[in-house]
Amino acid sequence: ITTPMEAEGTRGTCTKRSEYYARFIPDETTRCFCGIRFQTREHVIKECPKYGEHRHILEDADAQMELGVLLGSKKGLEAMAKFLAKTGAFHQDGEEL
Repeated sequence: ITTPMEAEGTRGTCTKRSEYYARFIPDETTRCFCGIRFQTREHVIKECPKYGEHRHILEDADAQMELGVLLGSKKGLEAMAKFLAKTGAFHQDGEEL
């Protein structure tokens, strides 16, 4: 993911990953890579220790890291695209791309 449009495209697919997996792919874990029970968009963006090193990218766009700003503004989408490219967050294996 390298552009704001690609980041916007992930918006729907990563919204409720754990809920989707629990319902449609029950053999797959709903846990985050850090071990928390449910991997949610908010957890990954704001809390997950795995991505803490690069969270400053999002904080530079919005200090409170409000999802509406990060996913609803040009500055936020650019930051999100950069964050996703650096971290691989929301990628199936959770590794840098």
